[in-house]
Amino acid sequence: MQTFYKIVIAVVIIGVITYYTTNSVKENEVLEGPNVTEPLPQQQINVQHDALARPDDGISTFIDGSIEAFQKKYGKADRIDVAEFNEEWHVYNASHDTFMLVGVEDGNVAQIYVGGASIDMSPFAINQPLEELYRSMIIQSEVNVTIGESVYSFTLSEEDLHQRLLIAYEDLYAQVYVSENVGTIQGVRFLNASTLVAQQPYEMIFMGELVNTKPPTSYEQTEIDAAQALLLTDLANVARAKEQLPELLVETRLSELARTHSEEMVREGYLSSESPTKGDIKQQLAQIGMTYKQAGSNVALSYIDAIEAMHGWLNSKSHRSMILNKSFTAMGSGVFLNNYTQMFIAQ
Repeated sequence: MQTFYKIVIAVVIIGVITYYTTNSVKENEVLEGPNVTEPLPQQQINVQHDALARPDDGISTFIDGSIEAFQKKYGKADRIDVAEFNEEWHVYNASHDTFMLVGVEDGNVAQIYVGGASIDMSPFAINQPLEELYRSMIIQSEVNVTIGESVYSFTLSEEDLHQRLLIAYEDLYAQVYVSENVGTIQGVRFLNASTLVAQQPYEMIFMGELVNTKPPTSYEQTEIDAAQALLLTDLANVARAKEQLPELLVETRLSELARTHSEEMVREGYLSSESPTKGDIKQQLAQIGMTYKQAGSNVALSYIDAIEAMHGWLNSKSHRSMILNKSFTAMGSGVFLNNYTQMFIAQ
C-alpha cells in the first residue's frame, strides 16, 4: 500500500511540474502593424472640403494652444518623456481613469491621446458604441489634409474602418481607436495636420512637399525607445483597469529581457517571440533566474508608436487575452525602434 501511495504522489508531482513548465507558458505570434507603403507623389488630388466643425468643448480645444494653457486646467504632467514626432510626451498617469498623453512641440500642444474615461473628449467617449458613431457622423475612407500649398490624402483600409477611424475637423483630426471585439471606443488621439502627416499612420499620397522631420540621433533614439516602453506599460494597465483587473507591477528583469528581445529581432533579422540565441520564453526566464507560475509574451512590429502597438494587440484575440489575463501579477516592456515586446508572469 505504501508503494502505491508513493507512486500516486510521484505522479502528482510530475503532473504539477509538467503543468508549470509547459501549459503555463504561452507565446503569441508576432503581430505586424499596418502595411503602410512609401507615400507616392501625385500630379493632382481631388480636394474634398468635407471637414466637420471643430468641437467647441473638450480636450481637443487645446490642440495648437500653449502647454501653459493646458496646464492651467489639468495641472503639470506626472512624467515627461522624449517623443519622436513631437519634442515631448507629457504623461498624465496618476489615475487610469484620467490617463492621457500630450504631445508638445515648440511649447504648443500638437497631439493629445486620451485613454481615461473621465476626460472630456467631446464628441467622443470611452466605451461609446461604434454604431452610435456611424449614426452621428459620416465616416470617410479617404481624408484629405492641406498644409499651405501641399495636399495629402489618406486612405483607410477596411480594417481601419473597424479599428482606427480618421475623422477630419476644421484644422483638427481625430484618430478613434475601437475595440472591434466589443465594438466600442477605447481611446482617441486628437492631432494637428503637420503631426498627422509626419506620422503617416495610413496609406498616403501627396501633391507638393512632404513634411520633413529631423531623424533622431542614436542617443535620442535610445531615450525614445525607453519612453515608448514606459508608455506600453501604462497603456496595458489602463486596458486592464477598464476590465476591473488589478494593475500589473513592473518587473525590471522582465523589462530588460523584453528590451533585448526587441533589439535582437532587429539585429539578428528574425520575427518571433522565440530567440534563436536564447530560446523560447521559458528558457529566457530560466536564464535570468525568474520563478513563476504562469508566463507569456506579446511581440509587435511596424507600428509607429506604443499607442498604435497596444491598440493592435487589443484587437487581436490572443494578444488581448494575454494583456487581460487575470492571473498575471507583473510585466516588463521593451522597445527597439519599431519593435515592441511585453512579457508577463504570475508569481
